[in-house]
Amino acid sequence: MVIELKHIKKVYDKNGIEVVKDFNLTINDKEFIVFVGPSGCGKSTTLRMIAGLESITAGELLFDGKVVNNLLPGDRNLAMVFQSYALYPNMTVYKNMEFPLIIKKFPNVPGKKVSRKETKEAREKRIKEVAEMLGLTEYLDRKPKALSGGQRQRVAVGREIVRDVDLFLMDEPLSNLDAKLRVQMRTEITNLHRRLQKTFIYVTHDQIEAMTMATRIVIMNDGIVQQIGTPKEVYDMPENMFVAGFIGTPAMNFINGKVTKDGYFTNEDIKIKLNDDKFEILKKNEYIDKEVVLGIRPENITADNLEDNERVATIKVENAELLGFEYNLIFHVAGSQVISRIKAANIINPNQNVKLHFDLEKAHFFDPKTTIRIR
Repeated sequence: MVIELKHIKKVYDKNGIEVVKDFNLTINDKEFIVFVGPSGCGKSTTLRMIAGLESITAGELLFDGKVVNNLLPGDRNLAMVFQSYALYPNMTVYKNMEFPLIIKKFPNVPGKKVSRKETKEAREKRIKEVAEMLGLTEYLDRKPKALSGGQRQRVAVGREIVRDVDLFLMDEPLSNLDAKLRVQMRTEITNLHRRLQKTFIYVTHDQIEAMTMATRIVIMNDGIVQQIGTPKEVYDMPENMFVAGFIGTPAMNFINGKVTKDGYFTNEDIKIKLNDDKFEILKKNEYIDKEVVLGIRPENITADNLEDNERVATIKVENAELLGFEYNLIFHVAGSQVISRIKAANIINPNQNVKLHFDLEKAHFFDPKTTIRIR
């Protein structure tokens, strides 16, 4: 299913707050799209408008070229998994997963009368396949009150998976699961998408989920789409400082300074030689001797290549977080906190002076007023 959102806007009448502003997006058939952003950015509201659970104030929503603004949710041939479990407490796990199949009269074979035995066997096969995939087989005879929170959420996911629909909508379905199970379920949902070959739209505030699951990511803030792209595109080429700081763990570092005429980025703490291409971009856009913001990811500040003297600075470590195979070194440059990721070859302690290499090949510069990446 191809989904088009054209100039979609959502305003709540009671307070006049515009929570989604001029949202434009075409979702191709069989894509896995992830809406990601902080709480209150409008991502869940947009998903609910697609589902038909929220009215659209302005704009057009199209499914395969047909405007569906006023189409009832039950007529949109989609499945939705909410953050809350929404299970029937008086039904077993099996019955909860069977219920949508009963409503849809599965299996419905055109021109053929399916016997009760065939119906039961087909439903049982479908339910057991999904239960096995989600690790629910041994819980099929239990009721929701006898399950943990993570198990209940898996049942909610499974109840939607058993349905044969054109579109799957998921609103933070993994938020109640423990860390280990979230990793497992990320893989399972991604594999499910590949197997079903359906369109998936997934909402999360977790950028790791977005990076690992999506074919394309839609990053939102304050109801506005900040950037749309593949995980690699938004990571490597962020449109602005919000995207650069939101995507990536740890987040991109932002350091204030100026660019000199002889090609250095400098402030009171460091002086780093620019790559020729970076200097030419800044020169072309007339940022010489003006304030700019250097954006550099932690993995690009390392203890390697220290022979490259013009891109090496000595810093004082404030905290050293040992993660086993690497350190996160935390320090300040020109008043801004900076994090560096280096190999854990030697023990590093707080207040120790360390030489670090700033690799500007993948760094970016941003306008401090507009926060837009300079290109």
